[in-house]
Order: sequence, then structure tokens, then C-alpha cells
Amino acid sequence: MMLPLLLLGFAAHFHGVFSQCQPLSSLNFTDTPNITPGVTAQVVFNNLTHPRGIKFDDASNLLVVDSGVGVIALTLNNTAGCQGWQRSVVVQNSTFNHGIDIGNGTLYVSTSTSVVGFQYDSSTISVGSGTPTVIVTNIAGAGSSGRRFLLIPASGSDPAFLIVTAGTDSDTDFAAAQASSGLSQIRRFALNASLPGGGYDWMTDGEMIAFGLRNAVGLTMDSNNNLWITENSSDNVTWDGIDVSANNPADEFNVVSLNNITGGFYGYPDCDTVWDPTSFSSFTTGEQFSDTSSFADTFCQSPSNNIPPMLSFQAHASPLDIKFYTGVTGNNTSSALNSSWVGNSFVSFHGSAETPEVGFGVVMIPWNTAANTPTANADTQTGYSFLVQATNLTACPGQCIRPVGLQFDTEGRLFVSSDATGEVCRRSRISDFVGFIDDVDRFS
Repeated sequence: MMLPLLLLGFAAHFHGVFSQCQPLSSLNFTDTPNITPGVTAQVVFNNLTHPRGIKFDDASNLLVVDSGVGVIALTLNNTAGCQGWQRSVVVQNSTFNHGIDIGNGTLYVSTSTSVVGFQYDSSTISVGSGTPTVIVTNIAGAGSSGRRFLLIPASGSDPAFLIVTAGTDSDTDFAAAQASSGLSQIRRFALNASLPGGGYDWMTDGEMIAFGLRNAVGLTMDSNNNLWITENSSDNVTWDGIDVSANNPADEFNVVSLNNITGGFYGYPDCDTVWDPTSFSSFTTGEQFSDTSSFADTFCQSPSNNIPPMLSFQAHASPLDIKFYTGVTGNNTSSALNSSWVGNSFVSFHGSAETPEVGFGVVMIPWNTAANTPTANADTQTGYSFLVQATNLTACPGQCIRPVGLQFDTEGRLFVSSDATGEVCRRSRISDFVGFIDDVDRFS
């Protein structure tokens, strides 16, 4: 039994005439970022409301969760009357706020408390006329952390699972230490089974993949069925009565093997990762410490109690999306990113909400393909480098890019959404950068 349409506030708008075209020649960055040599960047669309998650469909339309609006589509139009990208509304719904994925002809989108599915036709860029199907409901932690990330692991034409994240709004939410709280965890829900009436209930259904992840935001799969996770750690923490929060704890890059799901504990709210060891007496970057009175540092440092990250990110950088670069799958190779980067991962740093200003860019993580891990160890601060970053960090977050979603197209170009300047941009090599979406709401 589906939940009532009006109760959920869903309203589907069918694709018709494109509502807006923006010629590429007319677009410039609100604030031009610094870009690594050999890469160029170009705005492909701007003046969106609050773009977050992005996803290419199988017809190369870029679907965007424009928070406060719904799901929009950006479609390349090289006719004489456009020479740029055109925007159309796929689903109008102001409660959609981040997560998006497509599988087996279904478009999945998240609100703060639910996931819904629409029948989707990429040839007409439209959804079916019926009430959307409620896939998951009653998701825990519906405050500002309620921007759910969705992922359907590639499994052929019939996707087996939908993976969903839930976070918490608190720096230290002791309830999250209990798996039964539903907070700060990742769960997966079967898509190739009979859907319960009204959808799966987050608190009682699904399989818990991991918990103790304060705000797991970005998810992606590697070729060995490992789930890689970006985690936003706490902001205000102490250690041994000392405020260490200026440059700690590290944000994290975690991994779960979906071949061996144990529902492991990843530390929050009791255990954190050192980024700046100068704030401590005898720790190194990547080492675990306890920021509560519940456990000693030695408890947090035992992997049997707390699974440590595979790589440490700068504190407060707010890593969001993550994608592996697989190279060119289409026919045009002229604008692809460097072929030597194939296999590396890319992460969007949304940036700090307070001083010091850090993040506000997209980083590349060199990858050890033989070991299937980042090349760097968790105890380094140099395990990644910026592909692009805001030029003047002191103007952030109000007047600079704030990257959110990442997607590669078939030509090996990286598209990025930025929810602080209302632009969609692209990054590519030498002379063709395609990939930022920025939002006119500068305080997200």
C-alpha cells in the first residue's frame, strides 16, 4: 500500500518543451577557481536554486536534484538556437534534497525521511503519471543531516539493492552508538524482492552495512564489490579536557566489503581520527583518539572495537561525493581527463562552515590498483591533491564554489555541482572543462 500522494507532497511534472537554454558562450564562473595545470573548467549552467546530487541517464541527460525545486534535467543542445545546455523540470517537489540514482527504468530520489521511485523514460526525459512508489520511509535523523545519499551497486539490468545513508545533527549523539537508533549508519534494501506495502521501514527493515559513521555522505563501488564512503566528522571535540577542534578530527575515507558485511562500528560518537597531531601529546595523523569519557584512547585504537579510516581528510573539509575515474566509454577522447588518472578516485570537498576556511574544491586520490586502496596511508596529510579549489578561501562559503555532486560522462569529463553559486561546471583536459553546478543560495 502506497502512502497518500498529498501526505508526501509529491507532484510529477511531465517533460514537454525545454524551459530554458543557456549558451555556453554566455556563461562565466561567479568566482573563477584555481585549476590544476592541464585541466580546464567551464560553467555549463547557472542560476539554479540549490543543486545537490547529479546523475547521467542512459541518454546523457544530466539529472540534478535542485533542492527546493525537485529533479531537473540538463540536456546538451547544439542547435543554432541554443549551442549550450537546456533545463527542463522532470519532477517538481520541494522536499527532494540530495540523493538520486537510476536503476532498471526507475528514478530514485530522497527526502529527509524517505526514498521514492518513479518510472523514468530517458528518451522523453519524463516520469510516469502515477503516484511514486515509496521505497523507504521513517529514515532517522531528519534535521540538517537529512540529505540522504543513494547508491544502486551495478548488478546488471535488475538492480538487487538500494543503499541509503542516515546521519545525525549532533557533534556527540550518544544514541548513535546503538545500532537500534537508526542514526549515523548505512543500510541496504532489496529491490529484486517484493516491496512491503508503504515501503520499507528504516527502523525495522533492510540490512545494516555499517554504523558509527557520523554523516556518511558519498558512496561508490569499486570493481571488487567494496563500498567506499566519505564521512563528515564532528566539529566541536575535546581530548583530555583540551579543545582540539580547530584542526581536528579528520574527516574520513572508509570502506566496507559487501562480500563480507558484518555491520561494523566506525567509531562515532566516541572515537575520532587525528588530523593535526600538534594539538595532542603523542599522536600522529590517522591515529584514533577518544573524545568522550566513555572509552579510553586505547579502546578506540583497537580495530576490533573501532574500524579506522583508509585515508584521512583535512578536518572540516566536508567531503561529499566520490567517484572513480574509469576513462572514456564513448567515441570522443579529445576532452577526457588525463588517461594516467584512470583508476584514481575523486572527492568533492564542500568546505567548512566556519573559520578556518578549508576545502571548497575537488580532490584526486591516487590509487593503488593492485592493492585496491589509496596509494597513501591513513597517517599522511598528503594522500590527495586539489584538481580545482576556490581562489580566495576567506571569501568562502558565501562567494565561492562549494562542490557537491560528481559525475563522469562517457567522454571522460567530470561534472560537478556546487550549491553556493548556482552553476553546473565541467572539468576536462587542456581546453574543455565541463562540470560545476552552483547554487544562488550561498548559505547552504
